[in-house]
Amino acid sequence: LKLGETVTTIPTIGFNVETITIDTIPLVVWDVGLRSKTRPMLRFYMDKIDGLVFVVDANDRERLEEAREMLHDGIQMAIAANERAPDLLIFANKMDLPGCMTLQEVKAALLPIPLGGLEHRVHVQPCCANTGEGLAEGMGFFTGATAAGADKAVEHLVPPAEQPGRKPVDTTEDTQFLTEFSSGALPPLSTAELLRLVFLHRKGDPAATPLTTLAACKAAGSLGHATRAQFWVSRAYRLPLGAAATSLEFLEQNRGLVP
Repeated sequence: LKLGETVTTIPTIGFNVETITIDTIPLVVWDVGLRSKTRPMLRFYMDKIDGLVFVVDANDRERLEEAREMLHDGIQMAIAANERAPDLLIFANKMDLPGCMTLQEVKAALLPIPLGGLEHRVHVQPCCANTGEGLAEGMGFFTGATAAGADKAVEHLVPPAEQPGRKPVDTTEDTQFLTEFSSGALPPLSTAELLRLVFLHRKGDPAATPLTTLAACKAAGSLGHATRAQFWVSRAYRLPLGAAATSLEFLEQNRGLVP
């Protein structure tokens, strides 16, 4: 994905981190080894993650139950670290081999995952790592390119967690929201709040860009997780404003987008 070519690799020992660009959106990707002795360390890499990629060998039925346990444990670690369930991309690798499992068999073996009432998006992507087939399509799940093929568990707006001492921003008027934002009174913005800000910037300034919106977030002290903010702001700038008169109407028109 990063080099655009097939390279010889060895099983990951510890972790690797790379920034890759999918659909012009940079993603910071951590490759964490999951050997049995280091698996408990996975929880230390779960803080502030936006999505989880799990690769399963679709030609190895004997270890499928182990893969299921590993996946479910990883999701629970992510929930414990972030108090929300990350979006999940499952790569069903080696789908080019004869006798491999079908996509439905992989889904039935690994899903569903108990989330304790939380919600997330899930996409299972067949792929062949040797040829690269299916890799870009799978990663497009995180940038919106594969959204139509995702199993969306989110069909309504989920308001952000209430911040102590103030009314949730999602219920304020746009003028109040902008006033609080400009004064630096808001904590790091949630996804819904980032989308509101994009709408208001585009309505107020046709020349606004993702960079100007992110710069405003940084100046106001509301940037938070930079990679997550960059992802959602860039994605929102590709959305048509439609007939929405307010940012809340804009969110309502794109209700399936907000995790």
